[in-house]
Amino acid sequence: MDPSNAPPINHHSVTQATTATLAAEVAPDTVPYHLVSAEGHNMHTAIFSVPVGLEAVLASNLVNARGSSFEFVVGSAPGTISSTFNSSDPKATADAIGVRLKARIRDPSPPGAEECTIM
Repeated sequence: MDPSNAPPINHHSVTQATTATLAAEVAPDTVPYHLVSAEGHNMHTAIFSVPVGLEAVLASNLVNARGSSFEFVVGSAPGTISSTFNSSDPKATADAIGVRLKARIRDPSPPGAEECTIM
């Protein structure tokens, strides 16, 4: 999944009205997002709406979903992070990522694997 092949995303195009409209279209157990797809490519960017102030924390860790790991970039608009990925079903992929992001919002600093090891 090489995001460098995708066209640049204008994060300023994500408005509060767009986010509110999309919030009704996504599953209730996920965070709101906006999908941007490159015409003629299978690369997609999901721009997720997250609480302001948590962008850097959420973007600092990969999310594992649907058999892949997804990186995030803090968006230029407050309260947004984005992930660019290759998918034949971008909505299902963004939904799966959004479910994991919602869990991270509830606990933004979960323990690492080394803290969960029982000796």
